[in-house]
Amino acid sequence: MHTQILELLNEWRYFPKYQLERHVDVFFGLYIHQILEEKFERKYFDTVFPEFPISKQLLIQGHPGNDVINSDFCLITSDKNIATFVELKTDHRSLRDSQDIYYENIKTFSFNDILEKLLNVVKVSSIKYKYLPLLSSLQKVGVINIDLDFYERYKTENRVYANKYLKPNTIISKSIKCEVEYILPKNNTNKENTITFEELSSYPFIDKEFRIYLKKWCKPLKDDIANMLSI
Repeated sequence: MHTQILELLNEWRYFPKYQLERHVDVFFGLYIHQILEEKFERKYFDTVFPEFPISKQLLIQGHPGNDVINSDFCLITSDKNIATFVELKTDHRSLRDSQDIYYENIKTFSFNDILEKLLNVVKVSSIKYKYLPLLSSLQKVGVINIDLDFYERYKTENRVYANKYLKPNTIISKSIKCEVEYILPKNNTNKENTITFEELSSYPFIDKEFRIYLKKWCKPLKDDIANMLSI
């Protein structure tokens, strides 16, 4: 099954509207914890936060509303000193300048700032239930402390009323530094904070079959298509 899925992903990536990065993230998610520990030689909590929501109000000055952008992965070091946000791209063209600025802006804030805005997003969300697993996981690693009544009130009473338990003192961690890392096929832009597919293909803890495809995906898609069609 593993091989069949990778083969299908590789085949479908040639089609014009297919976005490989939206489907291959689960494979990177299997190893992202080990990848960061290998890269930085530091320990992380086992918990991986996928599609971590970050308020645009924080990243874009004067931005109205409570919509978010999502970082592909977020991991927190076990000493709670650093929160690493990881952005995965399988095609350099999908890394837009405006989007890149948003991600780079993350580094100018502490993780506490991000958590504070996240709680505001949760309060006004009409799909509050989708945030409960995220809040629970953040509580397990010890960066927030939400009264258990919040979860009980949410289940049994008015869900807006449950918001009173999301107080500023919910955030209990010390100031945690934020950093951003990119996982890209190649480092054509000479970004310092980049891990390339080629680099990952040398990591022995990554499944051999996946490493083979990482090497394939290093090539620019247009060149690969040209070779495939013998143009």
